[in-house]
Amino acid sequence: MKKLTGIMIVLFLLVGLSYGQRAYIAGMNYMISSPTGKTKDFVDKTSYLGFSLEGRKFVSDHVSVGAYFQWNSFLQEEAGPALAQHSMNAYPLMATLHLYPSSNEKFIPYAGVGIGGLRVYQRMEKVLSIEEQSAWLFGVAPELGAIIRLGTDVGCLFNIKYIQGFESGDFPTQSYFSVSLGFLWLLTQ
Repeated sequence: MKKLTGIMIVLFLLVGLSYGQRAYIAGMNYMISSPTGKTKDFVDKTSYLGFSLEGRKFVSDHVSVGAYFQWNSFLQEEAGPALAQHSMNAYPLMATLHLYPSSNEKFIPYAGVGIGGLRVYQRMEKVLSIEEQSAWLFGVAPELGAIIRLGTDVGCLFNIKYIQGFESGDFPTQSYFSVSLGFLWLLTQ
């Protein structure tokens, strides 16, 4: 937990150290996620449990840097004699870069990428046994989205993100798609 707290502090300080415009975005999103690749081999059910918190600072009219924390929970139960239950919790914590190629007052499309860590906990429960494993994975998360302004300082955020955590030791690669919808606040100084 100390390592996670330290990484979060460093990522959020990166937002404060950038120069340029003094416009900020703070957002909170609900997300639905679907596993892919080796993650799908472990748990193949779509997750309806997920949220993220993010902050961005504009360094020019078309570029922002920031950070986000996300939580996704996946759960799958297998019927039959094994009665197994697979669960996975993933916690991406990443620094971000977003590009806003064009915009108008109400609709602002963007593309971005997150780079950082992905903490993954996996648990498999069977009738007489429980197997658990966890690891920190280096990860990237390309993203496409749009901001829809509802007023001068509030808006909606919609994005599609692909989270990829790379293999670490015996822990396999993890990946999934997330679709997010949330609210954001536009702050200026």
